[in-house]
Amino acid sequence: MIKSIIIATALLAALISAPLAFLAGTDPALALSLGALLGIANLFAIKSLLETCLLQEKRDAMRIALTFLIKFPLLYLTGYYLFIVSELPVAYTLAGLSLIFLTALMAATRNALVKT
Repeated sequence: MIKSIIIATALLAALISAPLAFLAGTDPALALSLGALLGIANLFAIKSLLETCLLQEKRDAMRIALTFLIKFPLLYLTGYYLFIVSELPVAYTLAGLSLIFLTALMAATRNALVKT
């Protein structure tokens, strides 16, 4: 399910960013795309961390440490750069970051409707 959420988020970001580039310019489209990529990377890191810590009987300490090193310093420094340092519009970056939640909500709603 997480894989489909990641794919749907990437597709939704591409579908929104393409017309946005023509209507509002390249900076908002780039901000939305980078925000969506940040959300995708964060979800992928959380998935990897949970799989490594909870689902495997033998826990690989090196993989857990690598996931923590990727998730916390790298992703959060990237987010800091996108929100504070870069000249990109923050509202579009937040919109892109929120797309992951929208697609997760759509997937959960779809699964709930299919089961009933």
